[in-house]
Amino acid sequence: MKPVAGEMDRLRLLALSGLICLAGGAGAGAQTGDAPKPSMTPRAGPGYTNGWSLMTPEERHDYQLKIEAMPSIYACRAFVEEHHRKMVERAKENDAGLPPPPRMDVCDGLPE
Repeated sequence: MKPVAGEMDRLRLLALSGLICLAGGAGAGAQTGDAPKPSMTPRAGPGYTNGWSLMTPEERHDYQLKIEAMPSIYACRAFVEEHHRKMVERAKENDAGLPPPPRMDVCDGLPE
């Protein structure tokens, strides 16, 4: 079924309004100094997290939430170092090989 001319105009107006709202919302947030949104780049996973394979699914989820909420590079590095220490202990307890170092710096790009 084909929309009638008046309905097409209404649909175009609705689509245009949505685009304006999206563009206006992004600009307004930047002007008011709102906190930045969490990174869309993953900061946790096999390539980023030391001992990922030694973690339970719940631990992985908790780690992801914590790492995404890190306020600074210093807090992030302290958290990552403590996590690494725990994973080394867990690897020894389970007679597993030591976890390899992450391929990427999870804290890179965070503010100081």
